[in-house]
Amino acid sequence: MSAAAPLPGRSARVSHFVATACARYHLDPAGLAGALAIPVITAAPPPPPRGTLVALPDWASAIGVEGALLVPDHLVAAGTAPCWQRTDWLGAIAWYLDGAAERAAEARNGPIHSYAGRLTGWDTRFWDAAWVNRIVLFLGRWAARRGVSADPRVPAAEVTLSHDVDAVRKTTAIRIKQSAVHLIKALRQLRGGRPVGALRGVGRAVRFFVGPGVGYWNLDRLIAEQRALGLDPIVFVHGGGPPRRPVTWLFDPGYRVADPVPGESLHRLASAGVRVGVHPSFTAWADPAALDRERRAVEAAIGRPVGDCRQHWLRFSWAATWRAQVAAGLTHDWTCGFNDRPGFRLGAALAVRPWGDAEALALTATPTVLMDAQLYDYQELDDARRRAAIARWIGEVQAVGGQAAVIWHQRVVGPDYGWDDGLRALREVLTEGAARRP
Repeated sequence: MSAAAPLPGRSARVSHFVATACARYHLDPAGLAGALAIPVITAAPPPPPRGTLVALPDWASAIGVEGALLVPDHLVAAGTAPCWQRTDWLGAIAWYLDGAAERAAEARNGPIHSYAGRLTGWDTRFWDAAWVNRIVLFLGRWAARRGVSADPRVPAAEVTLSHDVDAVRKTTAIRIKQSAVHLIKALRQLRGGRPVGALRGVGRAVRFFVGPGVGYWNLDRLIAEQRALGLDPIVFVHGGGPPRRPVTWLFDPGYRVADPVPGESLHRLASAGVRVGVHPSFTAWADPAALDRERRAVEAAIGRPVGDCRQHWLRFSWAATWRAQVAAGLTHDWTCGFNDRPGFRLGAALAVRPWGDAEALALTATPTVLMDAQLYDYQELDDARRRAAIARWIGEVQAVGGQAAVIWHQRVVGPDYGWDDGLRALREVLTEGAARRP
């Protein structure tokens, strides 16, 4: 039976996501469902969800995080048997990969546009590990003990380093935005009783705002350095026109892809095999016409078809964004992640096809688990703790043989931001190879 075979007694949606997760580890989902006594639970309480750490049996404890796997508590049935035998593991896979709880929250309150802090009362442990990958590895080992299949092998991880081109030069809008970030950090320092740190933050804000105008085009050098290390980065570039409203003036990249910088360089890089995608305008997250227009602008500039997309500012709606991208002819999205924290928004390090009304959409979505600003603007970290954070998040993807992306903006290397050290640490972690594997 093929890996995409329907699961007995499960909905098409659950079957789709379980098959997706199992395919990564060459497991037969129908075989697992038939061989393992997994309960079926259909309850769907309103968000925010609560999590239950399910302790694994001794023969599978290494697959868990400290011997356990996190599932929404409504998917654990009552009873006296060990908790792992009362868990709807297949339902948990679909619950994570479908973004079920976030979809329900969005239907009530509207999109959070990738800010985890807007999910009030959420159990943040759901985002702390690639739970789905680990669930599948557990089910595979369970099936192997039953003699149904061989113990699953962990494949080599696929971590894609990506560069969002939000600016090619220092503009007034960038001065305002980054100076505001420094002032917010200074205020946090002051509230935390650290006046010296607050003064330093104010100084950084002033220096950034009044500092000289500089060019931010670093992409040719970055791509050459990455490729020399055996990395294959992807670039996301703005395809919109000049900003026409205050909100787009402030938030959209202040360049056109047809300008000599970046256009000539992007055309050369694309001709050399560098993957280039579109980085749509701030307001285009649910606008198929705008997405199509901007995709075509990038295609014209690089002379190549464009199917990849990452929404600018990670502007995203579960109900609208992927559908709009499909309508605009896009085939691969890299948006699903958080702005304000690292993490596994899908509870997984897996490329998935999102589900539509009655079938999977014609689009692949690879999650983004880490971004440079999370390590510099949203947290106060020294070099050692920053490297440890990078190793922690990338190490989880590597440990489960997962698929995920990392964002490092091309403008932030150089003296104006000084985030070069973090990029060097990221490269080291990526090139060290797979870490521990369950």
